[in-house]
Amino acid sequence: MRPILNYVQLMQLRQALIIAEEGSFIRAGKRLNTHYSQVSRKIRALEESVGISIFTRRGNGVTPTPEGADFLHGIRRVITDLESVLSLANTARTGTSGRLSIGFYISMLDGELCDIVKQFIGLYPEISLQFLEAPRSDLAVALNNNAIDVKISTSQAGAGDSCLPLWRERVLVALPIDHPLVVKSTISWEDFATEKIILRRHEPGNELRDLLRSNVGEAPEMQIVHHDVGRDSLLGLVRKGDGVALVYETDTGIVHSEIAYREIQANGHVARVHYLAHWRSDNTNPVLKRFIHLLHERYIFGGHDKQ
Repeated sequence: MRPILNYVQLMQLRQALIIAEEGSFIRAGKRLNTHYSQVSRKIRALEESVGISIFTRRGNGVTPTPEGADFLHGIRRVITDLESVLSLANTARTGTSGRLSIGFYISMLDGELCDIVKQFIGLYPEISLQFLEAPRSDLAVALNNNAIDVKISTSQAGAGDSCLPLWRERVLVALPIDHPLVVKSTISWEDFATEKIILRRHEPGNELRDLLRSNVGEAPEMQIVHHDVGRDSLLGLVRKGDGVALVYETDTGIVHSEIAYREIQANGHVARVHYLAHWRSDNTNPVLKRFIHLLHERYIFGGHDKQ
């Protein structure tokens, strides 16, 4: 025996609901812009398919039978659920709902990344965002394995086959307030040649170490020490005089009276890093396209960049 669903059309179910609302084949036919006799024939075919009388026919109209009333109640719930599912599918197709996974290793407490996420959530509140904070190498692997949709990192860490330039950010040095270099308004790379520089063992510590060595070289009196700590603890070490720390501008959200921040300059230019968004061009997630479009609007067309 073939399933009943093979014989039932969605239009028949919708017509049955409209007839129940109008209480008349004639009024339902006008609403459906078709002759009432055609409506009556389709409902009769529906009743034969499901094996019950849905309506009691009278001269002045129709009313649902007891079993018809139960049937219509269930159909109304099913159609409402179906419309909801189709609506969700449509918004997912257009990228106004769904999920986006973002990989990064910089602070989200404040700064550009925080502002981007806040703006995106404001535009698309139905989209679910997931985040992965990890070292550069792990983010590259995650992106290439489709574990994340987009990676935010500096130009020194490429992955994926598509990228978009975003913002530039200053590199600063965090100093104890009683450190001799505090009297200087800006610090040169040469000033680090005799300093103990403390960095985080995980990102962006290695990135800052590479930047330091590329500008200072292998100065014999310079010490570079990595600690397996977070940003707050690193600044705590600076505060107690364990060394000076290289940090990004977004890491200066914590202000403490015993810590001073200074710009680093070389030949009159402030030390900066340039962030980019990396993604795979074969990623078909519609939400990713929405996110990349926002980045284009913000940084390419809008010129929203830290100089």
